[in-house]
Amino acid sequence: MDPTLGAEDIQGNIIPGFRRTQQLFVTLQSDSGDQLRAGLKTLAGKITRLSETMAHKADRKAAFLAQVVPPTRDDLWLNVALGAPALRSLGIHSVEQKDVAFQAGMIPSRTGDCSKDVLPDGSPNLAHPKHWVVGGPNARLDLLCIFAADQEVEKASAPTVKALEAAGLRTIWRQPAQLLTNGAEHFGFADGISQPGPRGVANVNGELQQVTTRYGVPPQNGREFGKPGQLLVEPGQFVFHEDIDAMVHNGSFLVLRRLTQNVRGFYAETDSLAVTLSTQLQAPITGNELRAHIVGRWPSGQPLMRSNPNPSIPEEMLALNHFGFLTPSPAIVLSDGTHVAASKPDPDPNKGLQCPIWAHIRKVNPRDLPTNLGGPDDTASFQMLRRGIPFGRAFDHVNPDAAVNAEERGLMFVAYQTSISTQFENLNSNWMNSDNGPTAGGYDLLVGQALSSGLHGSKSAEFNQAGQLPTIPIKTMLQWVTPTGGAYLFAPGVAALAAMAG
Repeated sequence: MDPTLGAEDIQGNIIPGFRRTQQLFVTLQSDSGDQLRAGLKTLAGKITRLSETMAHKADRKAAFLAQVVPPTRDDLWLNVALGAPALRSLGIHSVEQKDVAFQAGMIPSRTGDCSKDVLPDGSPNLAHPKHWVVGGPNARLDLLCIFAADQEVEKASAPTVKALEAAGLRTIWRQPAQLLTNGAEHFGFADGISQPGPRGVANVNGELQQVTTRYGVPPQNGREFGKPGQLLVEPGQFVFHEDIDAMVHNGSFLVLRRLTQNVRGFYAETDSLAVTLSTQLQAPITGNELRAHIVGRWPSGQPLMRSNPNPSIPEEMLALNHFGFLTPSPAIVLSDGTHVAASKPDPDPNKGLQCPIWAHIRKVNPRDLPTNLGGPDDTASFQMLRRGIPFGRAFDHVNPDAAVNAEERGLMFVAYQTSISTQFENLNSNWMNSDNGPTAGGYDLLVGQALSSGLHGSKSAEFNQAGQLPTIPIKTMLQWVTPTGGAYLFAPGVAALAAMAG
């Protein structure tokens, strides 16, 4: 039986998440615990709860089923999180005892970020935390406010920010963000398709509702699912819903990463590499095909692991995550009568003939495969609730010289979990930033970091294609995704925030 979650206490961006058109990230510093308490008092009654976001999720699901545009809202949502130094200033130390990573902070030795702050030419290395725009040693983050709305989020959030500043806090950084067309990120790939499903029910408007919708997917190998391919996971992996410590209860660790994306470099280098690969393979491979191999999906979201003669026209949304790498996924009929076709496993999962072993979706979630860190159950325990959103204007591919293309753009990566060290840091350092994990054969070319003498270096992988021999080594020279900010934070329960303010 699913546990009952605190619908009025868990912050709504944790479960089920802020799916609004716009967001605004605002970070603030305080000089003392009293000052921070005064600031938190101004937020009383403004924190968005799970019950509110669940109601919005129901509206979006109804629109999805009716194949219409989801409704917009005119209210403002708010999620709040604090850094470890801020909690110490409030006299709260028990949160740090929950996770050594939170206590240590987001430092290069734990995340695999650059450890040298100067490039060979003597210029600042913007990928080093010393030069980050937020969260580094020179841009301490005490309080993070994530505002969400469907329009004019900056205008709507201004009174709350002014109230925090009137209490003595200083705004040190702000970043507007917004959803892009078709839910894509700046490289043009549909994002957020694969997410774990927390177990649990919540009281929403007097009715107990499952926080993860069940679609009637039959269990497979003892595992249960929400949507096809959406593994159900105990909520304690994402939120401390049973903790006896009032300051920890119903809270969650938030990992924030500001990731800039080099769209021009990504397309130019992959197009060039595809030409070289075509010669080596003695068979044509386009830049679009190579980019799909790097991600593990086509831009539409269609995975390489599901056969589809026209990947530009994806299958129905409920089919896009129904696959395994090692075992076949049978054809299923959902509770509403929807038929989802079967998918075959990779012909050689040790080489990754259909989906490379270094493809992004396989590096961060090997699903049913054994890994260097254990079996499939261990892999499931590393998964987080991702709530990221792009920032910056979209790249103009039609007009490469357009002024907008020189602007900064990227992804505000946001993820919730109850163990940063065993969830985010395992996925980031042990898998994405490694050519040996979860399986030897290459780095995550999309977002991984390979360091050479403390600086970003080239990344290598072994390209295999069904029917083509031998394996061809490939190498990328550019860092397409670069961290330029970040922090480990704690998003308390609503009651805990009130106690902190008091």
